[in-house]
Amino acid sequence: MNSNDKLTIALAVALLVPLANAQGDRGFVRFGPQCGAHLEGRSTVVAAERQIDLALAEARPNMTTAFVLGNSVVRTNLPGSSCLLLTDPLLWIPTMTDALGRAHLTFKVPMSSGLLVGQALQLQANKLIASDGVRLLTDDAHAGPTACPGNCAGSYRIIGCDNRVPGPSSGTASKEPWNMVGKLYINGAPKGSGTLIAARYVLTAAHVVYDKNGFRSGPIGFALAQTAQDCSKRPLGTRYVKRAFVPRNYSASDSSEDNKALDFALLELANPLLGGHVMDVKYLSWAAIKNLDTTAIGYPSDAVSLDQLVGSAFYCHGTFTNTQPNKWLDGGEKGLLRSDNDGVGGMSGGPMYVWYGGTRKLVGVFIGGSEAACESGNNWSARIMSSTIVHIENAKKFPPNGNVIDFFWRWNTVPLQADVNYYCGN
Repeated sequence: MNSNDKLTIALAVALLVPLANAQGDRGFVRFGPQCGAHLEGRSTVVAAERQIDLALAEARPNMTTAFVLGNSVVRTNLPGSSCLLLTDPLLWIPTMTDALGRAHLTFKVPMSSGLLVGQALQLQANKLIASDGVRLLTDDAHAGPTACPGNCAGSYRIIGCDNRVPGPSSGTASKEPWNMVGKLYINGAPKGSGTLIAARYVLTAAHVVYDKNGFRSGPIGFALAQTAQDCSKRPLGTRYVKRAFVPRNYSASDSSEDNKALDFALLELANPLLGGHVMDVKYLSWAAIKNLDTTAIGYPSDAVSLDQLVGSAFYCHGTFTNTQPNKWLDGGEKGLLRSDNDGVGGMSGGPMYVWYGGTRKLVGVFIGGSEAACESGNNWSARIMSSTIVHIENAKKFPPNGNVIDFFWRWNTVPLQADVNYYCGN
């Protein structure tokens, strides 16, 4: 590293403070359109300092490139280009891509709190082209002076900066976890998300299918691996539900954490959904999961405002909060988990999963949370307990599938509609 490079990195440290204080390794969240190259990042604690690593790929080879660093998120049109500048630049760091169109940047920053945004730009045919952006928001950055204000109003539950990332626009039928998660429709209208946990069973949130008047009326469709709301974007078609199960003690008018711990529902499909992958539903102890990264997936109602098609899937990485007063309720019959994953209406019912033993484990049903909880830095998931799994297995044996009637549940026979097996019925 030459003296100019060292000076550049020193400037980066000076200009970008405050930055991240979350412990351990954390990946950056990608956001914004990929107009040119693809940027990824990682934040790692090294010798009591935070090391930032940015990796650029799929760029133009052997070309002058600039890493752009800032601590705010914007969306500014670049002159003479269809690309967007995704931060107010505090620093431009020049480099060169190699013969494969790759470049790297590594530097260290103090262990304080805040937000780091990175992007890469290249000049091609007198036009600026831009990579997608990456951003790192720490666990407590929503309280920091340079952090995003967040949005907890209405159906929004965004803690600090919006860390949701759009899923792929194609190929979801063969990609995990996208072929495990789908969009729910009631009477043809979009209504929440769900996870395939067996060929004929979908796990979702109770409030998606049950309101103050009881079970919502009309056919319930499930579009697994959907990439947009249009039927041409449903690679595994739409399967319809014949029966819905909701915990008998769940109340649609009670927003307390004690009640929301029961905010989950099981949907029985009329026919097996072949071609999708199931996510493993698992009870794991708090000691086993408390330090694991969390992922929430769902179909938010505001995809268009994020430059995506209506009905697009999004995911958000996060962590469990340190305070978990309701993780174990009623002697372990139910529980509620708090995390800092962002959510918006429509994502309810999707999975909250962790990586454990090399596979995804669904440990909760993502339900959002109250406005006050969001403002305090957490969203909620109805926790999967050992008893939850027992009740799910009992529901699978409900007559005529078996001879078990579990009065933990209230159930409803749903008006059937013919399955659409592939895209628009082709």
